[in-house]
Amino acid sequence: MESDNPYFRPGYQGGFWEFRLSHYPSSILRDIYPLTRSEYRSANLARRASYAYLIQTIEASLTACEEAGVLLGESGPKTMRESFVVAGRLGLLPPNLGEDLASLADLRNRVVHKNDQVDSKLVVYERLLGLITAGYGAYEAFMAFDLARLPIQAAPDRVVDREYVRAHIHRHLDDSSMQAKALRRLDRETRTPRYVIEPKRIKAFLRITQKEKPRD
Repeated sequence: MESDNPYFRPGYQGGFWEFRLSHYPSSILRDIYPLTRSEYRSANLARRASYAYLIQTIEASLTACEEAGVLLGESGPKTMRESFVVAGRLGLLPPNLGEDLASLADLRNRVVHKNDQVDSKLVVYERLLGLITAGYGAYEAFMAFDLARLPIQAAPDRVVDREYVRAHIHRHLDDSSMQAKALRRLDRETRTPRYVIEPKRIKAFLRITQKEKPRD
């Protein structure tokens, strides 16, 4: 990943799920988040893309949770919601990120099964910032989890919040008009999620889990 990310290591660009989870929120931020409600309503392609990014973000996060859960001895079928809540409880994700991903999984199910109702009320539009921050939060968390399994020093804590999103707006939006619109919208947001990724905590958790894991 980019060299300004403290998780960056030469020759290591992150796993497949981390790549997807960094790509989706960046695409939403660049192409969809700056749109006004009326622009979003009339832009059928952007609206449909937002639904696709929601579905893909949740499904990529779910698969990453399941793969990490197997490594930690967690198994058995779970709903999407249960998987994210359990991941937060285990320490794979910050607990509030697990809860927010569970809520977005509920929205994903509404998009899949009740698309017309979601579409007419612009439900996804209203939750774009939550989707962006949850996607970036999942990216940072699973990157930290992957690197916690390597014999390297833990990176500093990583905070995904309003300022994190603001930095990515400046990074990914080359069009000055779109960048200005995105920044104005971000400033108007009344609530921005805040996730703290703690690599040292994840590393310690992994050590305890591996010690407690039964041997064949």
